[in-house]
Amino acid sequence: MKTSAVLLVQCRDQKGLDAAIADFIYATTEIFCILSSTSRAKTLFTLARVEWDLADFQLPLSDFGAKFAPSP
Repeated sequence: MKTSAVLLVQCRDQKGLDAAIADFIYATTEIFCILSSTSRAKTLFTLARVEWDLADFQLPLSDFGAKFAPSP
């Protein structure tokens, strides 16, 4: 049975946002496999959707929110 996770992000648009999301997933996955990704900027905000395979994801999903939180 294949499992995947979907991350939906809505935030202020900024350069490098898609790369930062991909880098975060890459850092917590032995085998990097994004299944789909979309991103669109509307005025000052970005809406992004990333889906990835959880087969080799090393971070417990219960810890995802705290680890993905913005840096102070």
